[in-house]
Amino acid sequence: MFLSDEQDIRRLCREINLTDSETERVLNNPGKYLGILAKIRAALQIHRKLLVEKTELETKIASLNYSNYELYMAAHTNAIAISGILGEARIKGIMIPGSEMSQINRILDDYLIIRRD
Repeated sequence: MFLSDEQDIRRLCREINLTDSETERVLNNPGKYLGILAKIRAALQIHRKLLVEKTELETKIASLNYSNYELYMAAHTNAIAISGILGEARIKGIMIPGSEMSQINRILDDYLIIRRD
């Protein structure tokens, strides 16, 4: 974490939003400020590393959310098929026993986005 030259110090000062006059003050009094700047640089490196880790975690979360969405939409598609079969059974007068009908209704309630009875 050694500050090697004036450009290095100026770059770090810009990164921590020091004004030009503050940067000149640091450059004119290196003994007073270089220890502090070295600690700031170390903190910034840790911060960058944490930002990378945060981005990686957000990417994983987005991937999981997409997978969940795909699974829900697949279940919704199946619920549409079940709903169609149920409608066809009603038209044909096929009676579905109560326990099975309640199970079908539970599935449709959970996975069918728009439900019309």
